[in-house]
Amino acid sequence: MTPVTLSHLHVLYADDDEAMLEQIRKGIGRKIRTLDTAENGEAALRLFHANKPDLLITDIRMPEMNGLQLIEAIRKTHPDFPVIVTTAFNDQEYLLLAINLGVTRYLFKPIDPDALFHHLEELAQSIFLSRQLET
Repeated sequence: MTPVTLSHLHVLYADDDEAMLEQIRKGIGRKIRTLDTAENGEAALRLFHANKPDLLITDIRMPEMNGLQLIEAIRKTHPDFPVIVTTAFNDQEYLLLAINLGVTRYLFKPIDPDALFHHLEELAQSIFLSRQLET
């Protein structure tokens, strides 16, 4: 079996902060296969259905549809879809809701690039191992 690298991943990133979107584009965009970005949860949900990414990274607080609502909508059809939540707020209520939605990882902003890459590498291994078992 070929080792899985980040270059195999298709990531959807949702955040209403343009500076964060650009940071992610520059940071992980070059190391993964595909990066789709959305400025709110509704746009992210459309991209999710259209492009079938491998995992979602989402901010919690966004206009039109927040990150938790986005995760809830995805869970209706993809209950085990891997999700990393990012937030600048240390809010226990959001953390508990995220846990109840089965979030894979929860990262506080500013995002530590090394921690993000570590989580992405772990998730890449898990995602592609699951796919191997399905075939």
